[in-house]
Amino acid sequence: MRVNAHLHIREEQVLRVNFDSMSVIRERLKKEGAAPGQGLRVVEKNGGLALVVDNPRDGDQVVRYFGSVLVMADPSVNGGLGDVVVESSGGPDGSDLSVRRALSQ
Repeated sequence: MRVNAHLHIREEQVLRVNFDSMSVIRERLKKEGAAPGQGLRVVEKNGGLALVVDNPRDGDQVVRYFGSVLVMADPSVNGGLGDVVVESSGGPDGSDLSVRRALSQ
């Protein structure tokens, strides 16, 4: 069964991780030496979005896969992000992971 994770951060903001990216994110965390419980945090960087290894904090919205932290965002810091999509074009080591603002509908 294929399921995409959609986490509503606020009514107007959604953090989306497509199913194919979930295992790629786990591989990237392993490659970067992330400790158990760490995941990729969505942050604003140089006018765009980036993913950095971090620990979840109180108030974070967290996407988990089989209990493991994958992606997180702090809604108070990232309140203006709108919908955010984390995706992969298929590279097995996570080097091709991208994070972007979703196109408005």
